[in-house]
This record gives sequence, structure tokens and C-alpha cells, in this order.
Amino acid sequence: MNSSRFPGPLSGIVPPLVTPLTAPDSLHYQGVSNLVEHVIAGGVAGVFLLGTCGEGPALPFKLQCEWIERACSQVHDRVPVLVGVSSPSLEDSIGLAEHAADCGAAAIVSTLPYYFPVPEDQQSGHLVRLARRSPLPLVVYNMPACVHQSISIRTLQRLADEPNIAGFKDSAGDMDAFRQYCDLAIERRPEWCRLIGPEHLLAQAIAAGGTGGVAGGANVCPSLLHSLYLAAVEEDVVALNRLQKQADVLGRLYGQPETIGSVILGLKMALGLLGICEHHTTELFAPPTNEQWKATESVLAQLATWGLASV
Repeated sequence: MNSSRFPGPLSGIVPPLVTPLTAPDSLHYQGVSNLVEHVIAGGVAGVFLLGTCGEGPALPFKLQCEWIERACSQVHDRVPVLVGVSSPSLEDSIGLAEHAADCGAAAIVSTLPYYFPVPEDQQSGHLVRLARRSPLPLVVYNMPACVHQSISIRTLQRLADEPNIAGFKDSAGDMDAFRQYCDLAIERRPEWCRLIGPEHLLAQAIAAGGTGGVAGGANVCPSLLHSLYLAAVEEDVVALNRLQKQADVLGRLYGQPETIGSVILGLKMALGLLGICEHHTTELFAPPTNEQWKATESVLAQLATWGLASV
């Protein structure tokens, strides 16, 4: 176990970085540099590679490895790097975890195994085996929208016995369940990070015992989400109201109806217009329409009036 780079508990905003591409199987090198510097300058507490916003499961394994290498090199130990290794194949996850460790990452992140519906004890068994064999601490990721299974409180209780598990990230959007997760962690593993995914729930999550957020919007406006986190920690109601209204405008990048694909595309279009990286996605997602470009430009124009974006 190599936990020297991973603080306990990790607190603050950890953007799930989009993967800058010039083509479905080609990394945008300047975009990698620009994006990493952009979010670090915005005050983030860490970065998360190969998550949902990063299109992780849709990227070729070779490209995943190259992205980890480039990002870790660019970050250069300034903040912890978390790497998604979610796969139904334990050996694939271990291989990616070992590569991440070699590159200088601080932790790995994994969902429950997907595709095959398996009983709860086998779900937790997969994560236990991953944690015991990983050279890096494991943050467990509850993402039922993608894996169609949710981490139960009973599963989390079992995982709390594993020393190489370092916390959780919850993207289910169920605040009652999130509070139960936090209560368990605070009692049994107070060093765990307790991270929320949906950014509109960030303030509620902090009040419930969370330590931060994995906020997709922090790709575009990291300083806004960092300020929102600080206001929540300080219980500054006036600042919270103002910043939440701005964050709600940022959330319009995600389109209507909001889907996982529309979130990824909205973030990449915004980053493209800001000159940070190109807007290309994997071939799973359709290219943006003129209407989507116009909607993205409108959101950025509104954010620019607050000094949060400049096209």
C-alpha cells in the first residue's frame, strides 16, 4: 500500500477531468497541460482521471495509460491524482492501478462491477479483492446511473474493515443515503474522504458530514466550486446563496434533458470555447449541433459577467 500521497480525509473540490482528445484515440497534449493548470489555479484539492466525465470506460487501454502518464507528469505532485480503474475484470483494474502507482498517482477509484448483476456479497467481494491487491488506496464510487447497482450501507460496513480503502464518492443523488454513508465513516473510519458527485448537492453534503465534491463543473469554473465549498464549510449563508445561483447557471452547460452524454459534451464545448482543450469526444457521442453551441456560448457569456469565464 502506498498512501503517502493521499491525505486523510481528502477535502475540497476534486474535478473529474474530461479527457482532452484530438480524435477518439488521440490525446490532445496541449489540452492536457492547459486543463491541469487551469484547475490547479482554481484551487482544487485533487484531480480525478478516467471517471464518467473523463469517458474512462470508452477509452482504449493504451490511451488510458497515456492520459495517466501525462496528467501525473503535469500535476507533478502538487495535488493528489485519483485514477478510475472500474472494470468487471479484476486483473484489468489491478493492471491499471499498478500503472497509476508507477506514474505517481495517489489513489484509485472504482465502481461496483458492472454488466453482470451479482449478489451483494459478490459486489463487495470484488472491491475487497481490488483493495487488497492494489498498490494504491481505493476510493469506492457509487454510480448507479451507469452500473445499475448501488452500494448499500451493509456493503459499506463491510468495506470499512479494509485498511486500504480510503473513502467513497457518491453520485446517486440520494441525500438520505449519503448521510448514512457519512455517519458510518465518521464513526468507523474518520480518515475517509466523503465526496459527493452532483454539484447542486454540494452544500447539503458538507452539512451532512461530507468532505468535498467531485464536481464536473470544476473543469470549467474551478474557482466557483472551490468558493462554494468554502462557503459551505464556513456556513456562510449569504455567500452560499450567491454562489449557488452562479453554480446553477454553470449547470446549464449540461443541457436539457440532462444525460451523461450531454454533460460530457457540454463541458467539452465550454472548454473548447475557452481555448483550454478541443471539444472532441469518443465516438459514442454525437458531435454538437449549432443549437448546442449557441446554448453553451450563452452560458459562458452569463458566467463572464461574474468574471468566471472569458471566451
